[in-house]
Amino acid sequence: MKPLALLFALLFIGFPLFLSARLKRVYLDNDILYISNYFKEIVVPIANVKDIEEYPGPRLKPTKIYFREATGFGTEIQFIPRDTFLPWRRSLVVAELKKLAGVP
Repeated sequence: MKPLALLFALLFIGFPLFLSARLKRVYLDNDILYISNYFKEIVVPIANVKDIEEYPGPRLKPTKIYFREATGFGTEIQFIPRDTFLPWRRSLVVAELKKLAGVP
């Protein structure tokens, strides 16, 4: 019985960690994006942003940023804006990023 409980505990803890491992921390200062995976931080000019997609969801709205040129994290990253907890509205953070990057 104990090995089964251990397996269940590992799956219960490991699966969400696996799913959230792709998420990055993103913040903006003037025209510079600071992107971190909590171990490494990179600096990317907002002019390098090619597209931004916000995926609709009932609560959290994962957002992808696509870059024109590869960065230290590749050509795309995923993050969850802090203001996406209201399901009936789009993220103001994403709208501001799109405006600054010139993305429709």
